[in-house]
Amino acid sequence: MTITAETPVWDTPSGMGGTFTVALLEDDPACPTVLARVCYGRLDEAGRYHPWREWDGYTFRVARTELAHPRRFADPTPRYRPPG
Repeated sequence: MTITAETPVWDTPSGMGGTFTVALLEDDPACPTVLARVCYGRLDEAGRYHPWREWDGYTFRVARTELAHPRRFADPTPRYRPPG
């Protein structure tokens, strides 16, 4: 997956007291979970994505109900509030 300024992303609890910013790799509306990819990195002035390798690219299944704050990757990150 190529991350760009336009990539749709969400926040989801990390399970470690914070959140992950994730993009969806699989999104079957009939399934209560989605396959998410952690997007830990930044865009440079030319729009190229530079990953933080320790976490970027990690994939996991997450309940659809745990996704919050939909936005584009380049949009400002909102202050986290739990879903619901």
